[in-house]
Amino acid sequence: MGLFSFLNKEAVAKAEPIEKSSAKKGGRYSDQVNLPQPDRVQMELGTLRTYVQDAKDTQNPSWTELYRMYENTLTDAEVMTQRRIAVNKMKAEKFVISKDGKENEELTALFEKPWFDKFKEILIDTELWGYRLVEFGQFDEDGQFIDCMLFPVFNVYPHNRNIIIEATDTTGISYANEDKEKGEVVNPYDFFLLELGDKKSLGLLEVLTREVIIKSFARRDWNEHSEKWGQPRIVIQTDAEGNDLAIIEKGAANFSRNGYALVGTEDVVNKFEASNNGSGYLIYDKNIDKCDHYIAKIINGQYGVGAEKSFVGSAEVSERILDDFTSTRLRDGQNIVNYELIPFLIHWGYPLEGATGRFPSLDEKPKLAVEPEKEKDTEINDDEQESENGKKAGASLKKKARLVTPW
Repeated sequence: MGLFSFLNKEAVAKAEPIEKSSAKKGGRYSDQVNLPQPDRVQMELGTLRTYVQDAKDTQNPSWTELYRMYENTLTDAEVMTQRRIAVNKMKAEKFVISKDGKENEELTALFEKPWFDKFKEILIDTELWGYRLVEFGQFDEDGQFIDCMLFPVFNVYPHNRNIIIEATDTTGISYANEDKEKGEVVNPYDFFLLELGDKKSLGLLEVLTREVIIKSFARRDWNEHSEKWGQPRIVIQTDAEGNDLAIIEKGAANFSRNGYALVGTEDVVNKFEASNNGSGYLIYDKNIDKCDHYIAKIINGQYGVGAEKSFVGSAEVSERILDDFTSTRLRDGQNIVNYELIPFLIHWGYPLEGATGRFPSLDEKPKLAVEPEKEKDTEINDDEQESENGKKAGASLKKKARLVTPW
């Protein structure tokens, strides 16, 4: 057996689910739950407030409909863009494992796997959702995990830390419990599960959903405005009758799909049209743009990097803010790795006792050495001294002359 053939057989045996499992494959609860059918949810502010209150109910909370809204929010273009920015910044960072005060290439190689890239992406998702369960996948022939994934969100009931078979259930299989008074002690590690985030938190998606709802209404109103006022209306004054009038009316209908009028030459007609026909869209455009600003600031603290007409100075400030957000995420992720992920991996046989992980970019950068001032040459001859004194005297006279008022 090589160094990395370290499958924890005893833990696998403990993790056998109710129905079936094998020590080689391992049991995963995600294979036993029933995923809910896709369903529509009303994306309205009143509905959001109701579902947030349902999720915050201290006795019988419900997250199902709120999570449906969250899934819709994640399809918004700006939310997707900002999430990708955060994920890519996180994935781009180098990560190393140290042991006995030295970087260990062999242990670091354990994390240079697709599953760890996925784990770093999950860290961003946890920030958005507030609380998620991570389920690790199957083992390879060396006993290393192949991948990891987010446990189906509709089949987790955070209130009592139960896995629920149906999305509408409130009790199911306990996946974590440290309190003996509340029942049998359960370690989520035994079920390949890792808890991330605070189970009472609703994540950034709570406020992001509000902005997406406002933005979607602005887009809809813009479309209605364009349909109503974006096409011309015409009024035709004519004395035609019969077949001639029908031909004129058909032409008017084809020209103006939004409305037309046929009146007599002596009739008085009042035309109603948008006074701001060329700029009426701006009220909606600005609202949409403001929502995108808020979405970007909520996720990454900045807006404008790569945007049109972004000034160099403001773009640099935005980059620095994004770097600060990324540094905070890396520090939080580093703590999760050291206090959650590494103990989990040790539980499954990884040889990481005494090892710690870190992102080198978080290391304090050495301060630049300041060059000492050069000492002035004290060996000055009399001619140089006189010349120097003359310059000082001249400067002093000029300064005094500026201070003297002419009156």
